[in-house]
Amino acid sequence: MKHYLDLVWISSRYHKKKSRMTRICILLAVFLVTVIFSMADMEIRSQKIQTVNSDGAWHISLKNISSKQAEKISKRKDVKHSSWYDVYNYNLDKNLLIGESNGVFMGIENDFFEFFPSIKKVEGGFPKKDNDIILTNNSKDRLNVQLEDTVNLKFPSGKTKKLNICGFVNDTSMITKNDSIGGMMKIEVFNKLLAVEDGEFSKNKNMFYVEFTSYTNIQKAISNICQDYGIDKNQVGENTKLLGLMLQSDDNYMMQLYIAAIILAILVTISGILMISSSLSNEITRRIEFFGSLRCLGATPKQVKKIVRREALNWCVSSMPLGIILALIVVWLLCATLKFMSPVYFKDLPALGISWIGIVLGILVGLITVLLSARIPAKKASQTSLLVALSGNREGEYRAKKAANLKIFHVDTALGIYHAKENKRKSILIVLSFAFSIILFLAFNTAIHFMNHAISPLNKNTPDISIISRNNSNSIKSNLIEDIKLNKSVDKVYGRKLVYDLNGKIDGVSKKINLVSYDDLQLDWAKDDLIKGSLDKIKNNNGALIVYSEKNKNKIDDNISININEEEINLKVSGVLSKSPFKNNKNIETIICSEELFTKITKQKNYTIVDLQLKNKIAEEDINEIRNRVGNEFIFSDLRLENEETIGAYYSFALFMYGFLIIIALIAIFNIINNISMGVSSRMNQYRIMKAIGTKNSQIIKIIGTEAVIYGVLGIVIGCLIGVPINKFLFNKLITTQWGTAWTIPIYSIFIIVFIIIVSILLSIYGPKKRIYNMTIAKESNI
Repeated sequence: MKHYLDLVWISSRYHKKKSRMTRICILLAVFLVTVIFSMADMEIRSQKIQTVNSDGAWHISLKNISSKQAEKISKRKDVKHSSWYDVYNYNLDKNLLIGESNGVFMGIENDFFEFFPSIKKVEGGFPKKDNDIILTNNSKDRLNVQLEDTVNLKFPSGKTKKLNICGFVNDTSMITKNDSIGGMMKIEVFNKLLAVEDGEFSKNKNMFYVEFTSYTNIQKAISNICQDYGIDKNQVGENTKLLGLMLQSDDNYMMQLYIAAIILAILVTISGILMISSSLSNEITRRIEFFGSLRCLGATPKQVKKIVRREALNWCVSSMPLGIILALIVVWLLCATLKFMSPVYFKDLPALGISWIGIVLGILVGLITVLLSARIPAKKASQTSLLVALSGNREGEYRAKKAANLKIFHVDTALGIYHAKENKRKSILIVLSFAFSIILFLAFNTAIHFMNHAISPLNKNTPDISIISRNNSNSIKSNLIEDIKLNKSVDKVYGRKLVYDLNGKIDGVSKKINLVSYDDLQLDWAKDDLIKGSLDKIKNNNGALIVYSEKNKNKIDDNISININEEEINLKVSGVLSKSPFKNNKNIETIICSEELFTKITKQKNYTIVDLQLKNKIAEEDINEIRNRVGNEFIFSDLRLENEETIGAYYSFALFMYGFLIIIALIAIFNIINNISMGVSSRMNQYRIMKAIGTKNSQIIKIIGTEAVIYGVLGIVIGCLIGVPINKFLFNKLITTQWGTAWTIPIYSIFIIVFIIIVSILLSIYGPKKRIYNMTIAKESNI
């Protein structure tokens, strides 16, 4: 041994088993922080993939700029891709037809596919001639065309242009949802055609899209482009969500994720400091004679502090890599889960991705946690008196000030209660740490409810295909529904009848009303969204449902009067729904009634919308068969791609939220086990003496169990008393004011966290049980 700090390596090898709990504390602290930031990073990545797929990979768009300005911008070193792009009839309001179907007409350059990677070439290539056009893949079945066939592009003016099909690209959710076909031509040809066919549209110059290179300061680049080429900032549009995810936007919405992760990481760091500090303090107490001996040999307090800190850092060498490896495995499992749940949407998410942000922050926070945790134990070790080394006496043993109460409880139970309240400061900290876990769990649980309200793709009433009457008229006959039911790929069929913009009154207040019919299947589904009232009167054709809105908070038995066909119809509110499948207009109330009542008061038997839910395994031939039965009389809206995108968004957000709840649960479990274990370790000498005078092992275990139960019960009571009001406050702020869902006591959430704490207490008792049974009387005893 050449240096006094070499004692650290010798000691760590000799006390490897005894320092195991401390190393586990360090491992867990690093693991939790790494997982938190890695999960946040993973969520950012998945959101980027979703944004690029839905909105494109472009960073900024420039309108009304000249070709010279565009050429100069494209040659900048910080510009990766640039392209002109424009679209005609995007909202399908101009009666543009490709073949016999509604068409969306686009002008593109070759770099267009770099900006929209979700649009991939299925067959053929980029237009070379002026009469070449690329079509979306659904045109093959819709128009019965193939590569090199011709297709007619019919403009609103009635003029027709015959074009040659040079390629096909995959369908997008917008195309399939709106039952349309997309067509793409060279931007120059696009401009020439529209200059003749729609001069008003061609007055506005095309949009010029730009994607910058990696590590470019985009806001600075925008300022430079505006300044260098005389472009007004009002001409610049940003892909706000994508830039926000890149932390390159003034509107940093996604920064909230990092802020949430930072707050949680701070809480985990505090928890880690408490766990590690407690463990280190126990180590110091256990080896107090060793530090006293060092003082006898001439070690200064400063040198003793260095030894303690070096020991703590030495434990990091083995614990931190394991914590990071475990965190990586968890992140990989989460990524694999996302790819499994939604393989199409998350195909670009790396299965074995590494979050360097999570790893670096995990290491930094781990080191900071350990160094901060070592401060008090190091000070304590450095202040060890020489008398301790000579006498072998230990610091920290408690002197009894008052005997345990044996009048009510048995001696082992009484001793457990006595130990729980003996050191009040320590007991309060342990109880508050238990309560803190419950408070954190109940507070964060409201985010799950918010997610289920804000993103709800898994509703029972979500259709795969919608058949919609044109002009929102009730023109779909019931025999079409019966025909569709015969298709083997169809699982459920349900329709709605609607009448829009009716004049009426609700509770004496004049309103515009949309009246909607529900069949029995939809009424059964509506039970999940019912926040007031019942469905009995609705099914008996004697009442109506109303959809809650923040502005209009209607009550049960409010009077509804509707003017239909110059006749006043009176109904009563029998139930209030938190939401409906329809987009709510703030100025229009949605009233829902049974099909029989709707037909009775409106005299209309046909449907406005018919929704289809398909079976899991279906062939496109079956979809085409349904489409052929529907014909061109109605809009055939294929929502499968849109549902896939929504489900992908839900899964990524759900994994992020539930992952945080699991982390909070892990903190609670380990914190409880660690606290009880440390308490047992600090009293081992007392338990040896008790064992020496004839106390049974089972009695000592009962003492430990009673102490743990006291902490647990008090922690649960305090945690619920504080956590439930916080849960109610957050629920009302986030959910009730927005969707009207009334807060109820979170029994299920309380049951989960209480169950976790009970299991943790049982595990914390089981751990010391083995140590008590294997404990010898003579070891480290003065007898």
